[in-house]
Amino acid sequence: MAAHLGVTNLFGITQPADTELNKTTRTTRIETFKTPAATGEILKYTAGRTKTIGVVFSGFGTAPVAGVTAASGITPGTQKLLSAQQTENNKQGAPPFTATYSASEAFADADADEAAPSEVPDLSTIEIVSVSYSLTESLEITTQVTDRVISDKAGEPGFRATFGKESTFSMSGWGDIPVSLGTGGAGVARLTGGKLIVDNLEESDNAQDCNQWRASGGHCPSAT
Repeated sequence: MAAHLGVTNLFGITQPADTELNKTTRTTRIETFKTPAATGEILKYTAGRTKTIGVVFSGFGTAPVAGVTAASGITPGTQKLLSAQQTENNKQGAPPFTATYSASEAFADADADEAAPSEVPDLSTIEIVSVSYSLTESLEITTQVTDRVISDKAGEPGFRATFGKESTFSMSGWGDIPVSLGTGGAGVARLTGGKLIVDNLEESDNAQDCNQWRASGGHCPSAT
């Protein structure tokens, strides 16, 4: 890579009008995940699937504050002006400014191959695979049985039975409630057979965030 003097790279951003750039910086980040082994050592070190690109312009002149607009539907890969800071002082000369841009895109070199929905998670899984709702953020499944131990005449364990297997689940996501998710039913992989019921469904709007949904319920594999 050739060395150069001065600001020559705008990293895909258009220089704001009536400005003199002093520095441009592009930062690329990915998430990483560590899975510890029973020995305490790191068993798996995995790269995530989202890459975030941030660009910062700093210089002198008029900050592009008009570009900081509230809008919806902007694709993650679009460089969006997130913030602009302007300073004016009658003793400092040219007014300095700082503008911050950001975009996100899929990270093609992520370690784990994408798993199809409704599979069983494994050590390489970093995404939700047990439900197919696209904007699901989290899923938790708990399965348990009743354990009954009967003592013999000597007071030692003489008979044991486990029974009453059942599961509970809860999930949350963003956007509208998926059309196939409603009170009474949900598509949760691995909770098959018997009877599954969604008994709680919540949706919310937020003036300063995306709309969100939450659902929870239970599954009895021997029930009808």
